[in-house]
Amino acid sequence: MVQNQGERKLQQAAFKWSKHECTESPPLRAVIGSANGAYLGGGIRGAISWAILKSTGASAGYPDFFIHRRGHNGEIGLAIEFKVGDNDLTPDQKWWREELLAEGN
Repeated sequence: MVQNQGERKLQQAAFKWSKHECTESPPLRAVIGSANGAYLGGGIRGAISWAILKSTGASAGYPDFFIHRRGHNGEIGLAIEFKVGDNDLTPDQKWWREELLAEGN
């Protein structure tokens, strides 16, 4: 999977905001971006890189960004999948959305 540049820029801006500009108190500390959308190279190199990531727990469709912070209604976190233009969720992304919602995110 290759994340488009617009989505990558949104993810970078969100991470920067969470670390340097967010005025929440206490500050947001448990924020993580997913490497699923990173360009891993083409051909066999990309396939090997993805296989290595999968062996450590990476999963196609996992959200781009996750904030681990209990919400006002008891949610255990906020998962964000960045989309630009007419992009829609993939079947894997829809599956993850449903699973995370079922778990209280």
